[in-house]
Amino acid sequence: MLAFFMLNNKYKVKDSVDVYTFSTDSVDCTRVQFYKINTREKLTIEIDSSFLNILSSLDGSLSLQEILIKNEILVDITEVGNLIDYLLGKDVIKIINSPTYICCSEINRYSRQISYFDDLIPEQEGELSQYKLMQKKIVIIGCGSVGGTIASQLVRAGVLNITLVDHKHINESNLVRHIYANKNNINTYKVDALSEHLKKINVKANITEIKSKITPSSNLDELVNDSVDLVVNTADEPYIGHISVKLGRYLWDKSIGLYVAGGFDAHLMSSGELIYKGITPCIDCCSNTFRYALKDWKPKYNYNSGIKSSSLTARTDVLIGGAGGTFAQTLYSSSLACMNIIDFLLGNLNGNNKVNKRGEFLTERCEQTWFEMKKQKGCSICG
Repeated sequence: MLAFFMLNNKYKVKDSVDVYTFSTDSVDCTRVQFYKINTREKLTIEIDSSFLNILSSLDGSLSLQEILIKNEILVDITEVGNLIDYLLGKDVIKIINSPTYICCSEINRYSRQISYFDDLIPEQEGELSQYKLMQKKIVIIGCGSVGGTIASQLVRAGVLNITLVDHKHINESNLVRHIYANKNNINTYKVDALSEHLKKINVKANITEIKSKITPSSNLDELVNDSVDLVVNTADEPYIGHISVKLGRYLWDKSIGLYVAGGFDAHLMSSGELIYKGITPCIDCCSNTFRYALKDWKPKYNYNSGIKSSSLTARTDVLIGGAGGTFAQTLYSSSLACMNIIDFLLGNLNGNNKVNKRGEFLTERCEQTWFEMKKQKGCSICG
């Protein structure tokens, strides 16, 4: 009965899987290797050579029964059923006559990403993962180099509902690292320029611009409603300042995720960290983790760098010996953040050993390091 049901289904080797065949000592037996491109996992089996025509025909166009009839393949139906069931369980093939969640144009647009999601979350169709991502609602506070690039990447990934919060204007120095800044939008509000950039990526993007500065007295109810799935804060330096603490306490009670992203000075290439009730330590614990770890550290700015006085050093818009960075550093930081953000939005947190950690790339060592966020004893918020 099971095999009969399977015969009427259409199957397809996943687009993210390469298939290789190798001869064996037996004429009637062939070794087949399935290679998952995204995860680099390999599955090797030995099957009767008569099954090769079945495997090569699993392109989703015909049902299993139609494949057997068209190719005049005479095999034991039970054995075919067992093979198909096994390959489904190993996540190298999939049933394609399942419900369609998004339209054809969206399937074409996100085809490679859908293939990746097939491997990222094997228990659900990649198309369903894409659909879920498109329904999420994000608030991004701080639309500087990292915040703007995170917004750009999320819209490219299919996130359509984003609220942007920033009170600043674009200036000439932003041209170096802000992905959306150009000569034509200098002096305009960052949220307006970024919104225009995002709508060029996807005209369907629903972008809300809020020209506001977050202060200790700000009413967060005006920025974040209960339908929001995640708030991304890039307005603070990476040791978690007052904005993140204010947001973190507010969102913790609402079970809304907070992602603290961005960096400064020598710490520009940072992944940021997720704060989410029931999964990670609370914002106070994370803040205290940094406070204890960095208690003997203070930033140093060399305003007297030994450079001779000139018209350049006299300019107020030039900070000799101060903070600086490249767009490559911004892109690295925002890309790491976006990968973790997408994992969170799709519920892919099981087995993720980085969920309570902040990653940072050390350029002088060419090395990725991880800093663990720890629950602190006696915390009144998360215990």
